[in-house]
Amino acid sequence: MSTQIRITQVIKWPKELVWSYLSHIDDHVDWMSDAESITFTSSLTSGIGTKFVCLTRVGPIRLRDRMEITNWIEGSGITIRHSGIVSGSGTLSLDEIDEKHTLLTWREDLSFPAIFITPIGPFVAKEVLGRIWKSNLKRFNERVKTDPLELNRA
Repeated sequence: MSTQIRITQVIKWPKELVWSYLSHIDDHVDWMSDAESITFTSSLTSGIGTKFVCLTRVGPIRLRDRMEITNWIEGSGITIRHSGIVSGSGTLSLDEIDEKHTLLTWREDLSFPAIFITPIGPFVAKEVLGRIWKSNLKRFNERVKTDPLELNRA
């Protein structure tokens, strides 16, 4: 079963500042409610070739999601390949709306194991994950809005 999900969030900060926060992969657990921990399995912690395991939990389901960054456009986007029980790819991209606003887009194209293949499986996956990830982007936005000085740490 394959599912495509696309979520967006307007962030009220310039693109460069939003990127300086988004580019810290290890901090993603601070705003992604479904990501419990990230453990790097490569010497890299950013850029193409970075590998890590994300302990992911959605309700009672827990997965060790193996991930690798396959595309890194400095200041604009990150693409990650998922491998394991759930496979596919996800992209977080930034587009400047104006000098003070950035559009953050999260796209996922995921394949699930056969156990999820039912007539309603794709719909349920898209609805449940879409809600979780929309909430994650809202949390990211709130974190950026309340702690903008942290954005300058990169």
